[in-house]
Amino acid sequence: MSKVKAIIAGADFLYMSRFVGDEETRYYLKGVNVEAGAAGGAVLASTNGHVLGAMRLAPDEARFTPDGASFILAASKELLRAVKCAKRETSYIVCRDDRADVVKLNSTPADVGELESAPVTCSFPAGACYIDGT
Repeated sequence: MSKVKAIIAGADFLYMSRFVGDEETRYYLKGVNVEAGAAGGAVLASTNGHVLGAMRLAPDEARFTPDGASFILAASKELLRAVKCAKRETSYIVCRDDRADVVKLNSTPADVGELESAPVTCSFPAGACYIDGT
């Protein structure tokens, strides 16, 4: 089983995707940067080169492994479509070393760590969901 790098809410990812660039030549601006927060949790940031969006998530809202390095999660149409859900559902993205899994639940989990073993709705390989760059 691959190691979990981060777990973030799908709604937070959708919100941050509004700030993602659409220029093909600047591929590193076409995603959401995910890194560890100072007090645990995670920090999400994205930009199109003109507008910057940033979001600080508490440890109960997101999880980032303390030994993990920051990464850029691509805001592809497929991933955005997979994260959208019905009114009574909540979606989460479980970022692993080799893939990103989308998990949808009908209730809010008591702990974000419970999502590691939750049933997966769909999965994306690392080449399709992570962007190389800093």
